[in-house]
Amino acid sequence: MNASRMDSTQLVATLDTILLAEEAAAGVLLCALEAEAEALKGRDAATLTLATEEKVEALEKLESIEQERRDFCARIGAGPGQAGMDAWLAAYAGSGGQATGLRERWTSLTELLRRSREINQANGLVVASLQRRVQQALSLMRTGSTEPPAYGPEEATVAAPSPVRTIARA
Repeated sequence: MNASRMDSTQLVATLDTILLAEEAAAGVLLCALEAEAEALKGRDAATLTLATEEKVEALEKLESIEQERRDFCARIGAGPGQAGMDAWLAAYAGSGGQATGLRERWTSLTELLRRSREINQANGLVVASLQRRVQQALSLMRTGSTEPPAYGPEEATVAAPSPVRTIARA
């Protein structure tokens, strides 16, 4: 249906349906990220794998619904992103007040996405820390030093000078 031919009730109902679906997908994403955080904390590889798969699926679903919302918003004259939606809701609410429910749903959605972003960033820091530890352990096993490799002439990697250690004996 063409957005220009929609009456305000249809417009609100359509946008509310889209936002509801997007909010549900964001909730699934948040749960997956929380499960991922717990798996990282507990060093549980099996749970981490499942949580990561759920996260990827939730992101794909969320991106699809977000595109649907962006397309619909473009048809009704709302700009892309949060600023455009906020401006449209403010203008629409001023013209009749039917946007109260939409504004509440939009606020809920943006809060879910904000919390998801924070948890994802924290998870990324944990993963980076774990990667550094693994790299240090590998470096220690290879060279006897946890120092990062140095670069010699022509940027060839050379081991940092360190005392030779025996890691294992036959």
